[in-house]
Amino acid sequence: MRKLLFVAALVVGLNLWTNAQTADRWYVGATIELGMPLGDLGEIAGFGFGARVEGGYLAGTDFLVTLASGYVRFPGKGVDLPQIDISIPTPSMAFIPVTVGGRYLFSSGKESRPVAGAEAGLYIVHTDFSIAGFSVGGTNTAFGVSPLAGILFNTSQQFNPEAFVRYTVMVKNLSPSWLKVGGGGMVN
Repeated sequence: MRKLLFVAALVVGLNLWTNAQTADRWYVGATIELGMPLGDLGEIAGFGFGARVEGGYLAGTDFLVTLASGYVRFPGKGVDLPQIDISIPTPSMAFIPVTVGGRYLFSSGKESRPVAGAEAGLYIVHTDFSIAGFSVGGTNTAFGVSPLAGILFNTSQQFNPEAFVRYTVMVKNLSPSWLKVGGGGMVN
């Protein structure tokens, strides 16, 4: 599955690259993100922190096609059992997404542009559990989707800051999900 997604991302990336008509249609960006775990993930993990990098191609004036990857880690928070005066540690989880997606940029030509979009792709999930000096970990993969809403500021032709809210859910056993708030920028 990983190889298939990698090949698909490579084909899309090369196709966009070869069909580019001008260099000012390509973007590279980076963001810092704070994640709040929801659902089952919220029961065992605390707030997460991460970063991501992305490349994009502006198709027309209002649609951005993206290819992105990143890293977000949620530390285990432990479960207290006050009845027997004990605290049980929970595993920390790290996610490495490799996604493709699109964003629609509203209000063409304005200083700030609302953005709405979604991404989908492969999420590599690493779980690490430590207790009494022993550590056990495991890695698997899952498919996930991530709709987003945000704002892109047109500050110059070369650098555009952005801020966003993104909801991520994965289709796997417990279906971990989280809400991320982040900011960063894109350069042309």
